[in-house]
Amino acid sequence: MQNREEQLYNRMIEIARQTLREMDGPDRPGVLRKVNAHTGLGLPPPRFKVLKEYVDQNEWFRDLVAEDFEGSTDDDDPYEQVAAYFILRPEGWEQRVEDIRRDLRDADQTDRIRVLEAENKKLVGERKKLMRGERKARSRADKAEAQADKRVEQAWEEARENLPSELVQERDQQAIEIRHLKRELADQAAELEEVRRQRDETRADLEQERKIDRSPPTPSALPNIWAELDEVEAAQHLDEVVRRLFTGTRPSAPEPPAVIHQPLVLPDGVSPDSREAMEWLINLGTPFNLLVDGYNVTAKMYPPEVWPDRFWQPESRDRLHGDLSTFWVRARMVPWVTVIWDSNVSSDRSAYRLQTGVEVRFTFEGREADDEIIDLARELGPSTVVVSSDGKVLAGAQAAGALGLKSEALVDWA
Repeated sequence: MQNREEQLYNRMIEIARQTLREMDGPDRPGVLRKVNAHTGLGLPPPRFKVLKEYVDQNEWFRDLVAEDFEGSTDDDDPYEQVAAYFILRPEGWEQRVEDIRRDLRDADQTDRIRVLEAENKKLVGERKKLMRGERKARSRADKAEAQADKRVEQAWEEARENLPSELVQERDQQAIEIRHLKRELADQAAELEEVRRQRDETRADLEQERKIDRSPPTPSALPNIWAELDEVEAAQHLDEVVRRLFTGTRPSAPEPPAVIHQPLVLPDGVSPDSREAMEWLINLGTPFNLLVDGYNVTAKMYPPEVWPDRFWQPESRDRLHGDLSTFWVRARMVPWVTVIWDSNVSSDRSAYRLQTGVEVRFTFEGREADDEIIDLARELGPSTVVVSSDGKVLAGAQAAGALGLKSEALVDWA
């Protein structure tokens, strides 16, 4: 295989060999005897070099070659141009040969880049295909795991009625913690997948520069409720938080909070279906009770038309319990938070308290959560907030003097 230098002068060498073959024996230069004796299509590198140097240095022989040369420097073929410049020697011929050499080298590099780009694109496509297969396999595994979890939860729901309340409550708390860990793991996996996708797109598109900002978002500052309290109020608030978090043995049926008669009214401009309504409650400076229509809220988290069976699953209840626990901890006045769930199971343990202070109630067999919430709103008084998007529940709560918020407000806030 010829190197680039030989390819550049190959046309000139062909013409010089033709001239050498047509010369009479006595006229052939002795130094070119071995060159003339070679009958192959191309000259070996040593003889190629000898002939090139002889044409370059011997003006007599170069003139003979010029007589046999029919090309010109205006030819479209760059190799024909090199032969013309080298043989005819017009002014500036050396620079023109160097320019052609550089142009050919650049063109060769461009061709190599195209080949490498094509190979890289092919490899990227194959890698994406493998990743799609991996995602499908992972999806099937996730579905199988979800089905197994569902069977475990069903078995647990059937068995929980026969277990001590302490074990039931401990297991529910563990389920909440597991759900939070799974959510964090899923978020991190999604972030990693996004980074990989951006990296692959950058590699596949060599002509375009991209700048990807991976700096973590600045978290929004939370209000400092302690700064707004005097020393006595702060101490009382801290004592209440500690008491709620470390309650020792939790009662199976917590006592209801005291009735408070101070009515609650949303500030102007705050909608009952907005997250601002929940933030207003968190910073409220007066005590209040919060009643939550459990399945009505989870149905907003997981609309049945999108997830037909998800809103009533145990993991959906766990998610709402976790969100309400966060609300309970952040609230300035440590409210009494109760979430009510419909149940068709007869049980003597209809209520229990989570370690985070949230009371969980299941209705008795044959009684709807709607009626339970309305009755509780009447008992607890005007300083009660009811969260539900059910028209019957909101109407009954407001008739009892309670403040009604839509489930969308809690879902949007969480």
